[in-house]
Amino acid sequence: MKTRTRSWTVLPLAGVGVIVLSLGTRAAVARGVRLPRVLIIGDSIASGYTPHVAATLKGEATVIYRGTGTTGHGLAALERWLGEGKWDVIHFNWGLHDLCYRHPKSKVYGKRDKVNGTIGTTLAQYEKNLDQLVVALKKTGAKLIWAHTTVVPEGEAGRFVGDDLKYNRVASGIMKKHGIAVNDLHALTEGFGKDLFSKAGDVHYTAVGSRRIGDQVAAAIRTALKGVRMPSFTKVLFTVQDRKAFLILPEDGKSGKATPWLWYAPTLPGLPGKHEKWMFERFLGNGMAVAGVDVGESYGSPKGRAVYSALYKELVDRRGLARRACLLARSRGGLMLYNWAVENPEKVACVAGIYPVCNIASYPGVKRACKAYGMAEEQLAAKLAEHNPIDRLARLAKAKVPIFHIHGDRDSVVPLDGNSGELKKRYEKLGGRMTLEVVEGQGHNLWPGWFHSQTLVDFVIKHALRNSPEKTNKTE
Repeated sequence: MKTRTRSWTVLPLAGVGVIVLSLGTRAAVARGVRLPRVLIIGDSIASGYTPHVAATLKGEATVIYRGTGTTGHGLAALERWLGEGKWDVIHFNWGLHDLCYRHPKSKVYGKRDKVNGTIGTTLAQYEKNLDQLVVALKKTGAKLIWAHTTVVPEGEAGRFVGDDLKYNRVASGIMKKHGIAVNDLHALTEGFGKDLFSKAGDVHYTAVGSRRIGDQVAAAIRTALKGVRMPSFTKVLFTVQDRKAFLILPEDGKSGKATPWLWYAPTLPGLPGKHEKWMFERFLGNGMAVAGVDVGESYGSPKGRAVYSALYKELVDRRGLARRACLLARSRGGLMLYNWAVENPEKVACVAGIYPVCNIASYPGVKRACKAYGMAEEQLAAKLAEHNPIDRLARLAKAKVPIFHIHGDRDSVVPLDGNSGELKKRYEKLGGRMTLEVVEGQGHNLWPGWFHSQTLVDFVIKHALRNSPEKTNKTE
């Protein structure tokens, strides 16, 4: 069944590279390097060649695509496309949408009509817009590569042959002014035979044509990557109250002053594992540490919370991490992290969750959880409100801790309505802020979309950066 989403967008993430964390290693310290992050900004031509670029650079870079529209659309959306993460290389283009004529009554796909239509962006405005976009992109610190707009073939319904050259000449001047490398995709596609276009009079390409373009794009990116120094990470294994814990540090392994960090749960044999690598790579690449401790099947019990407090003290007081942690709870990790968070709201920057358990009655049930709490079933049932996350949200809401959950509407293990759905209702009633993204057709499983959610990653990084050393005394 095709997976659809409600109230959120899944971005193409083909060919994602990952780091190997090997959390089961016996070594006390392990080192590695994150992959460079590459952003491709472009229209449907770019979306056609990006999968091939990602596959070509697999193991060398993480490649992510964002769509464009006109330069005007780009100015409005660029901040959102860039997100909170650091980019190492950005390969970008605007043009085919700008030089296209459209008319609302046109019967042609895309409302294209170069006879009666209006141009997307005049050449003069295109020059102004593109210059502003380049200025904004330069602020990212990434290596920039401009891609010349591909060729407009004879018979195109909404575009004039030759306008591609005019817009590329303007772009060339801007790139020269800013010292930006140019990848001439126009020269490449101008030499294409008819067999490489999807059909006559169409600016799009066949799969073979897209791969041909992708080869040149990958080569340009690979050249740019040669000068990129990638930060390393260091993993440290240690114990807290005789419980196994881990800490993965960015850069040279020195936590330093107030290093922002992610607290992941559950930490159990095999967790976190290979599914979390994509997310961890992005957190580490943005200067965040990642940590966790194995408290067993505590179901959020007081004993487990005590170990969590000991871990916090170790990481903040002894290892120099930031005083406010970003929490990421997956499944039953929700009981563990939420029950600690509601007792320590001043130590929490944000809470993110992947189908997290928020209600003991829903999972694992009072009968199964009571042993971890050292109580009889009847005792825990009578005191459930003292230990159940959904009943203990007031202090968290008062502290204005932002929450983000992603949860499937087919989850039969940790039902949406009784967990993330109920928590959202109660939290917002208390004045708290929570975003809940519901994925239609998905349950409690290992669907890659859970762990490749750019929205979740951006949410965590955003709040981690807001709690950088100079901002740790401010509330959000």
